[in-house]
Amino acid sequence: MKMFNSRNNIKLFAAFGLSLAVIFLGSCSKKIDPQQHSKLFAINSDYIPDSNFVAIEIARLIAERLPQDHFDGEEYPFMTGESREIENAFPLSTDENSIPSAYVFNYAGGEGYTIISADYRYEPILSFGKTGTLNEGDSIPAGMYEWMMHNLENIDLIREGKLYDTTKFQLANSTWAYTIDRMELKDCCIHPEVYTPAPYDPCNNWDNHINEVVGPLTQTRWGQGNSQFHLPNNDFNYLINSSISCSGKKPLAGCVPIAAAQILKYWSKPSPNFDYSAMYNLSASTQSQLLVAALCSTSQLDANYGCNETSALSAKVSPTLKNVYGFASGGDFILYTNAERWNIRNNILNNRIVYAGGNNKVTYKNFLIFKSAKYSEAHAWLIDGFRRNELGCYARFWFSMNWGYYGHFNNWCYESDWVPGNDRNFQYQRTIIKNIYP
Repeated sequence: MKMFNSRNNIKLFAAFGLSLAVIFLGSCSKKIDPQQHSKLFAINSDYIPDSNFVAIEIARLIAERLPQDHFDGEEYPFMTGESREIENAFPLSTDENSIPSAYVFNYAGGEGYTIISADYRYEPILSFGKTGTLNEGDSIPAGMYEWMMHNLENIDLIREGKLYDTTKFQLANSTWAYTIDRMELKDCCIHPEVYTPAPYDPCNNWDNHINEVVGPLTQTRWGQGNSQFHLPNNDFNYLINSSISCSGKKPLAGCVPIAAAQILKYWSKPSPNFDYSAMYNLSASTQSQLLVAALCSTSQLDANYGCNETSALSAKVSPTLKNVYGFASGGDFILYTNAERWNIRNNILNNRIVYAGGNNKVTYKNFLIFKSAKYSEAHAWLIDGFRRNELGCYARFWFSMNWGYYGHFNNWCYESDWVPGNDRNFQYQRTIIKNIYP
């Protein structure tokens, strides 16, 4: 999939044979120099794996047997007598000198992709998209980049002994064993190292596990503007009131206004100023352009315009929804913690989509090649679905993400419950706005 104008994104590209890298191009932050580059994802084929390492051949067998509807229902379907065609695959790592932390597999015909962990001590299925591809050379949303780094660095820290929890290791290990057996791969694949007491019963009987799935709730596939797939007058930033010219086009709308606009369209609360029924899900109309322009204005989210990035404060979303658009609740703007997974679930069960924001700081490490030692970046997107798998003493969550990127890369992402620590090179300050309703 060739992507449009690279804004609020990270760019993946192939270089020097097996190496894979990511370049930061722009964000919703006021503080980022869009010309700064960072080499983030790369692999080195010279490594000595240990017993916890998952080879790409094993990961591929898992990917081949994940049907396109794997996340659609409460039961996890697996393919046993047949397999899906993989078009291409490549590994992900945070250090060019380290072994892979995960693998990306793209399905033939643009029928989605999956990201599989490369360590038996971590959840196998990290991400799953039903449509599109994730290829070298693609630009990915900054929020998706944060999610990638969070999980890849978890695996790094587990391997370094800085994250250590035998209960979580055993649960992840059991999930691998369970998945391998459900796919009837017992005769071709070695089970991961077995933790005591047994692979299938870390907390409860696996036959009595609970699955829930709701969403995705949103139908909109909106973006910040200047897409190569839309004429300027058919894009979402066309009516923005700004004197800035970006090669004859308007500045970007910004990820915060686009996330807020999709919330307003989702609820479609009657308004004397906007006709939500005249706003399309897959392309811009005059009404959706007017809505985005209003949200960007100084009286609402007060966007700070730019050609490479446009920023706005997530803290202004709640009061804008309540005071300008008459919502009964503009939501609660809070720092995200692991406990909020359950509150997100409860919101989705009540058909309330959740606004999500990320603010991350990178401190220098050899795989993070920046012009400055530190940088911060902010971005926003929507959580519009959840999947919960519970084994009595342990719950695993995947969230459905609408990245505000014209629908590209919208996917299910595993939400790790590892607590961020001081050992990380990629620190996160994540926020959510929950309890939004009209």
